[in-house]
Amino acid sequence: MQVRYDETREVYRDCKWCGGNGCLCCKAEADKEYARQFPRGPQPIATFERTPEGIERARRAIGGEALARALGPGGGGIAEIIRNCKAAEAEGGKVE
Repeated sequence: MQVRYDETREVYRDCKWCGGNGCLCCKAEADKEYARQFPRGPQPIATFERTPEGIERARRAIGGEALARALGPGGGGIAEIIRNCKAAEAEGGKVE
């Protein structure tokens, strides 16, 4: 998988000026596209209450074992993680 922006080489794969060969515009083009796709910047996939129950729901939804199961062989990937978060919310917790 080719990354969109390679920081070490300063090359943006989708640069409209050089087509990903590397130029002085690559960083600016990558930043502009990131701002377009994520206007509010990086956001968490979920937040949980800071209570023992909320922490337990977080562990079941996005803890190490849950991620290994979802992203491992036969797992459901990101869709499974989203389902886990929805299930945690259905249990009565606040998940955003």
